[in-house]
Amino acid sequence: MSKAAKTQRVTVRVGRRSLDQIGADFIGKWKALEAGEDIRETTIRFDSLEALAKVLTPKRQAVLKYVKKHPTKNVTVIAKGIKRSYKNVHEDVNLLLDAGFLVRKKDVIQAPYSVINTEVQIRI
Repeated sequence: MSKAAKTQRVTVRVGRRSLDQIGADFIGKWKALEAGEDIRETTIRFDSLEALAKVLTPKRQAVLKYVKKHPTKNVTVIAKGIKRSYKNVHEDVNLLLDAGFLVRKKDVIQAPYSVINTEVQIRI
């Protein structure tokens, strides 16, 4: 299997969608399923670019990078690995878990994505 095939991606979409857009997406996925297409995708949504920026700060990106290389059960290991306080790293890990950037499988904290694609929609 090629390296590209092993890359796990998540798409982050920024911007609010109208009910028409939501409905069109639903119908499109429904038709794709009926046609036998694989529609699995992981999407994390934020209402604004500011909301995304509050979650993916440089320090939280450091947490993601560390956890990607070193999945662990223990936040203390992460804090020591990136040389930050346990309290702050614990808060960051919980926020990243809640947002969907980190996952916990069998009590192990993991960063499942190698690539984070971002789509930003700005309405004026």
